[in-house]
Parts: sequence; C-alpha cells; structure tokens
Amino acid sequence: MMSEKYTGALYESYNYENSAKEIDRDQSFYLENQHDQSHYAYMSWRMREGKEAVKYQEQGEGYFVSAIILLEQCLAENRDRKGDAVIFPVLFNAEQGVELYIKAFFKLLGEHGLLYQGRLRTHDIKTLFANWMTLLSQSDAAVRQIAEKDIETIRSFITHLFEKTEDVTFARFPYDTHDIKHFYVDANSNIIVDMNILIKWIKACFYILDRNFILLEKHFETIGDA
Repeated sequence: MMSEKYTGALYESYNYENSAKEIDRDQSFYLENQHDQSHYAYMSWRMREGKEAVKYQEQGEGYFVSAIILLEQCLAENRDRKGDAVIFPVLFNAEQGVELYIKAFFKLLGEHGLLYQGRLRTHDIKTLFANWMTLLSQSDAAVRQIAEKDIETIRSFITHLFEKTEDVTFARFPYDTHDIKHFYVDANSNIIVDMNILIKWIKACFYILDRNFILLEKHFETIGDA
C-alpha cells in the first residue's frame, strides 16, 4: 500500500508512478559521444580546459543557477507547495555556490603567488570567507579593489544564511552529526522562507562573485601580458 506521504498534489503533478514503471534498471544515464544537446547534459567539456580556479568557478555557477531555477519555478506556481520540499536543496545549492566561488578565488590567487595555507576541504563558508578576507588583505591594492567590490553583500548573505544555526549541514540533513535535530525540526512555530527575497540574495551573490572572479582573472592576464 502506498504511503500517504506519496499521494499529495506535489507527487501527483509530476506523475512519478509512470517513471517507476518505465525505468530500465540496466540502463545507465552516463553516455558517451551523444550530440543531441536538447536531451543531454555534458559534464566534461567545461572541465577539460582552464586552470583549477576556473573549474571551481564553473561548478559554483551550476549550483547558483540550479538554486535560481528552482526558486523561479516555485514562484511561478507554488499551489502544490513544492517550495516546501525544494527549499532545502535551494539553500544547500546557494551555500555550495558561495563555497565553490571562494575556493575558486583561493586557487586563482594561489596561481599568482598568494598561497592559502588553510584547508580547502572544509565546508564551513564562514571560516572560508574570513580566511579569504585575510588573504586578500595581504595582496596588492589592485587585487583588493577588484576582489572586494560589493563583498559585504556576500558577508551579509552568509550571516543571514546561518542566523538560526552554526551548523553548515542544516540544509542537507534534518539532524546534525551528533543526531541533534536542526532548528526547523519540531519547531513550535513555522520556519518560513520568503522566496522572493531569497532569490534576490542568491542572484546578487552569484553576480558579485562571478563578476569579481572574471575581472580578477582578466587583471592577472593583463599583468602576464605586460
């Protein structure tokens, strides 16, 4: 018998039952040498060329764009309450986008002699941001002028993102690593996210980080060509 969880309007509107019936369990979704761009996503072409910094930037773009697409779909039509479900990947993707762009800056600065001594493997974007600001303070004025433009918007977004918790896993799991519930689990009142405001924040952060990265990359290219 199907659980009540899977009989709501959200699931009915996407007709997942047909997909469950039609799936070929032996069919992989990884393919090679396909040329119909309308049905396929190409993971490799963006990663083939360019230095490490660009690869971080490219992946960060993907997380930001996916968060924006999900929010735009919810804002266009949310009578099925899909926003309640996708808000978690939206927040995670936004957080991951910021993380990847900060790491892209670390890589880009490292390629030009300003090495980051910390751990890039951490997912704590508050710590990463603080260390990024420290690294920029050691760079020359031209680099700071480019990389720090509108950067307080990023700092503010990170502050708002974690204003209800210090745990970076809150959008990925309902419980933390100590099996303690995150703030929205069993909350006495509804925890509500204004998607209209959130999408403005995500678009602003994406624009600022991507613009500053590209301008800084061009700055280093100009110095190299001089």
